[in-house]
Amino acid sequence: MHRSWSWSDLLLWLVMSAVLAISDDPLPLWQKGIMAVLLAPVVVASRRWPVPAAAVPLALSLATTGTLFAGALMVPQVALALLLGRHTAGARAGLIFVAALCVVAAPVGGVPAVASALTTVMLPWLVGRLVRRHDELVHDGWELAEHLEREQELSRLVERARIAGDMHDSLGHELSLLALRAAALEVEESLDDAARKAASELRESAARTTDRLHEIVDVLREDHPLTSTSIAGLIEQARASGLEIHVDGDPPTMPPASDRAAYRVVQEGLTNAAKHAPGSAIHVRLSTDETARRAVVMVRTFAPTVEPGAGFGLAGLDERVRLAGGHLTAGPATVGGFEVAATLPLDTGATPARPDAKLQLARARHRVRRSAMDVLIFPAVTAAVLLLAMVGYDALTGSPNVLDADTYAQLRVGQDRASVEARLPAYSPANDRPSATPADPTGVDECRLYRVHATARSPAYRICFTAGHLSHRDRLTIPGQ
Repeated sequence: MHRSWSWSDLLLWLVMSAVLAISDDPLPLWQKGIMAVLLAPVVVASRRWPVPAAAVPLALSLATTGTLFAGALMVPQVALALLLGRHTAGARAGLIFVAALCVVAAPVGGVPAVASALTTVMLPWLVGRLVRRHDELVHDGWELAEHLEREQELSRLVERARIAGDMHDSLGHELSLLALRAAALEVEESLDDAARKAASELRESAARTTDRLHEIVDVLREDHPLTSTSIAGLIEQARASGLEIHVDGDPPTMPPASDRAAYRVVQEGLTNAAKHAPGSAIHVRLSTDETARRAVVMVRTFAPTVEPGAGFGLAGLDERVRLAGGHLTAGPATVGGFEVAATLPLDTGATPARPDAKLQLARARHRVRRSAMDVLIFPAVTAAVLLLAMVGYDALTGSPNVLDADTYAQLRVGQDRASVEARLPAYSPANDRPSATPADPTGVDECRLYRVHATARSPAYRICFTAGHLSHRDRLTIPGQ
């Protein structure tokens, strides 16, 4: 059974737990322990559900500290953001996640929280995407090399077929004429018996040479058909030599390439059984999947142990099966013994079409350019969009809290509170008060701050009430704003 975790997951979780334990955040030890326990399944789930996994440490930070980016959870946030980029194929999921995080961070912590979102989440996510792109480029490189190798093999097969055709057309014709002339000499009345005998031997030799030529041509031509009866004949031949063979199913009708590959799979399996597991029973299974249009050819040797060979035959067999558009597996069987199995296409055009080398190279270059966009252009565009969004948010939330300069000038100390409040903006949140605001006058009942401009938090107008009247009005300049 394939396990759902890996040693890298365990190592990452141990690092996260260690950072939680040694962090100087004012969190109880039991709370840190619960966080560490919760992060264990999150690390494992990040491979399949990277977006929810990346959101968990942010939610834990918000729930325990009231902020999105607590120091104790910084390493989990960075690591899971990196895995988000590593385990998602496209950029859409990461974009939506970063944008949603900035929307949440803006009202919770303002500009510093948005900046933390960009550095703690977006940058690691981009690094993860870069790593994924690198791995994809390496994979494409190997695919391109394999494709070129196959093209070379196909070119070799085409050349062999051309040579076979030339031999058949030229030598076959000459040998046929030679046999015909020898037959004519054999019935010539003017020749004696010795000459007729020599002519007969020449005709038989030409016929044998013609047969031999056909065998050589068949070896050169990789596309000549091997009928299904060839597999049955091969099995009967092996039984006649003393092998115990059990056959399940009938040889399927396949195109020439698949038929030849299936024949070679059975031949290799029987040869290995006779050589490395003499006396053991052999099971040959032949079946078809009409839905998938595939044939399965399997040879299993029932033996306690099977002595392995050099593997050259299996390597060549694997190449033959791949060229036919199939897939070969060879190794110890789950029920014991050794098994060689191949899945082959039932249709001539079942081999998946592969793009040519130039097209694959163009795609690889396109991926390189996309990687450059991810690392350089994309962060700049994202930062610009988020900056505009922050400016718009600030203007939207700040405009109801702006006190007009003319209205402020008309306010007089001692005015009735009700008449003053009728002229003030309706919105004045408590969290709109900057931390560097000068202390309020002593003895007042309430002080409010109103913005001078819609997009700035300072300077600000301060309006204070005492005993139902306006007692203080002044304009504040807050240091650092």
